[in-house]
Amino acid sequence: MPNGMTKETFRSLDQNSKLDTLFDYVVQIDQKAEQAKDRREDDITKRQQHCEEQRSECGDRFQRLERFVYIGIGGVLFLQIVIPSVAVMWG
Repeated sequence: MPNGMTKETFRSLDQNSKLDTLFDYVVQIDQKAEQAKDRREDDITKRQQHCEEQRSECGDRFQRLERFVYIGIGGVLFLQIVIPSVAVMWG
């Protein structure tokens, strides 16, 4: 019970006091549940921000790597076209 109330103390109260005590107890539980929900939402928001930051960092890194890979593939294809053509013209 709230405020350190024992069962005996609760039983000795009149009907209105019992209802008031129970109502206060329900309100207190509701407030605790709301606080827990707010903390969970804050944690979820923080996790989402962290994931977005990491995704953007990784995205930048992988975009640079992709650019180098595409340049390398383009260079290899260019050389595969130019070297046989030059060899045929020279030979």
